[in-house]
Amino acid sequence: MNDALNASEIAEVQAALAARLSRSRFAHVERVATIAGHLAELWDLDNEPVLRAAWLHDCARELSRAEQRALILPSRWEEAADLGWHGPAGAVVSWQHFGETDRSVLDAIKYHSVPQPDASVLTKLIFVADKLDAGPTQLKSTLDGLPARCADPDQALLCAIEMRLREHIERRRPLLRQDVAVHALLLKRLG
Repeated sequence: MNDALNASEIAEVQAALAARLSRSRFAHVERVATIAGHLAELWDLDNEPVLRAAWLHDCARELSRAEQRALILPSRWEEAADLGWHGPAGAVVSWQHFGETDRSVLDAIKYHSVPQPDASVLTKLIFVADKLDAGPTQLKSTLDGLPARCADPDQALLCAIEMRLREHIERRRPLLRQDVAVHALLLKRLG
């Protein structure tokens, strides 16, 4: 995929994803791309890699676990399991099927489900945009709240992790080890 996406290339990616994903997953990806575009503007980032990563972040989400595993070298299965399988598998699909070659975009796709405190701004942005998607009825309020809640990448990452921690507590689900560790690290970093 070229570094610069033109309108027809975006349309091609969207059509391929619409055929590959369920309607609800495609709608989620579309909202994540919208949120990501707003974060890119807020953080003064180049929109093109942001949109590529956002549109492709869940391209392997609906593959079976066996299909996801088949895409990943067995020597990388432990890491893939820690990252939620579909992120690493999505990076492979993005490269093999969509021609994505930008390492920063592939890393953002790979790590979008598990917070990485020292990741690139792009990786943090895709994680945050993915976690901030609260559904179609909440999109406007999410976008309106971005300047206050997500002024910078670390603050936004902290906000997204706190949202996920609250969700796990409310649903009485175990907290994810990486969420707790990164949350603590960001609290120290941000003061």
